[in-house]
Amino acid sequence: MSFENLTPELFSSYYEPLVSASDGHILYEYGSTDSGESYYFGGYFTYLYDEFGNLSTIGGYVTSLSYEWHDHDYSKNPAVAYGGGWSIGGINISASELLSGDPIVKVFSGDDRIYGSEGDDRLYGYGGSDVIEGGGGNDIINGGTGADIMLGGTGNDIYYVDNARDVVFEFAGEGTDTVRSSISWTLGANIERLELLGTGNLNASGNALANTLVGNAGNNTLNGGAGADSMTGGAGNDIYYVDNAGDKTIEAANGGTDTVRSTISWTLGANIERLELLGTGNLNASGNALANTLVGNAGNNTLNGGAGADTMTGGAGNDIYYVDNAGDKTIEAANGGTDTVRSTISWTLSANIERLELLGTGNLNASGNALANTLVGNAGNNILNGGGGADHMVGGAGNDIYYVDNVGDKTVEALNGGTDTVRSSVHWTLSANTERLELQGTGHLNGTGNALANTIVGNAGNNVLNGGAGSDILTGGAGSDTFFFNTALGASNIDRITDYNVAQDTIRLENAIFTGLADGWLKASAFHIGTAAADASDRIIYNKTTGALLFDKDGAGGAAAVQFATLSPGLAMTASEFFIV
Repeated sequence: MSFENLTPELFSSYYEPLVSASDGHILYEYGSTDSGESYYFGGYFTYLYDEFGNLSTIGGYVTSLSYEWHDHDYSKNPAVAYGGGWSIGGINISASELLSGDPIVKVFSGDDRIYGSEGDDRLYGYGGSDVIEGGGGNDIINGGTGADIMLGGTGNDIYYVDNARDVVFEFAGEGTDTVRSSISWTLGANIERLELLGTGNLNASGNALANTLVGNAGNNTLNGGAGADSMTGGAGNDIYYVDNAGDKTIEAANGGTDTVRSTISWTLGANIERLELLGTGNLNASGNALANTLVGNAGNNTLNGGAGADTMTGGAGNDIYYVDNAGDKTIEAANGGTDTVRSTISWTLSANIERLELLGTGNLNASGNALANTLVGNAGNNILNGGGGADHMVGGAGNDIYYVDNVGDKTVEALNGGTDTVRSSVHWTLSANTERLELQGTGHLNGTGNALANTIVGNAGNNVLNGGAGSDILTGGAGSDTFFFNTALGASNIDRITDYNVAQDTIRLENAIFTGLADGWLKASAFHIGTAAADASDRIIYNKTTGALLFDKDGAGGAAAVQFATLSPGLAMTASEFFIV
């Protein structure tokens, strides 16, 4: 161990000792020539002179010393004196201290150069801009105040930094090294660990290695840089930057409100509240059990808050949100891509999101917004309501209900996909594989069925109901309703009108099907009450006993009458109930 340019502290009372020394071994000879004992000191507190007898430092710890004392009995327990009372080389001495362990060097002032031994040294620069080299061993190096240069050498070294102009040097393969910093710090090359000290709001940045960064009690920003880094925040509101799938972020419970900013797909570790995706890549963000905030980037993101009431904000891309809590929130700006919510609970789309998909087998509801939405049900019994806009609604295997309010709405059902209902506030024709249509409100609306045996229910307005093919059930409700028949007649196409009112309802017949009838109101001669036609002019026959309504294309001729509807029996039907088009 050696020293250069060490600054002494001068005292009064000067006595010149006889000194001879080699580097790191100093011989002090004091007083008369009486025989004395020589002692070997391993790292004890001393005053250091060079080989010419010049004072080099005050209070330095050195590797070894050899003392010859004369006229003083320091016996078998040698101590090195310091303080005041008697002096060596102008240094007042009054007390003594015996230290053990590895070498320690403390230099109190000036711009010093300190060299450690091959052992485990503790080197302190204190004031001035020092150069400290640890040499071999596991060294602790603290430059103190000033802009210090610290080189640990081989071994697992620890550096203390407190000045932005401090420099820490490590070469590759020289152990696992740590910087402990009371200021914001970026690790230099070949240093593995950085620990922030105190309670200040400090930043810690890594290098290309797999670093360990440890925050303090303040609000820290931890950025491991390249490599699979382990970052541990403290009690403050910390920010972590991650860029490697092997990165780890560690937070204790109640350790502040913490954020991860990520350039890769990321899942929040325990006790971290916020995740922000960076850049333009197509990345995924997943939360934890807390009420998380997830923020997407400009790419196509998948945001899944997990448990908790999460707030998820997409960016400019085509984003996918997973929701599972009624307290979840999804936020999209206008023109922010074509976005989708996938939900395990009943859900209503927030503004600027286009698509909603229900997951699982539960009986869930899906509601849209003012856009032209796409709603997709699951295997349960779903209620799908697109809201404003021309919506596209797809049911699943259950008994689904669709709400339509726009003539541009579409409902899609697969074959054998349950018994499904449309509730409509506009004119509506059932699409394939949907069984029931209910008209809403008081408007004068038309309801038309498909090839199935439909149930069609009118509203309080004047409705036109047309079952289409199949044996349908038609209920007009209040209002003056018209029941329209315009499909091929047959045994499988006999509709039942449940509430025909002769005072206000009408039956409309298409003359392409009901041949031989002139347009306009049915002639009285063409209508007959009975079980069959009575003469050649009878075409429409009402069986007052059964309520059957039949068409006979040739009256009492050879062709048999064909039933096309069933009314309530005993109605006071006349030809004026029928209008031909």
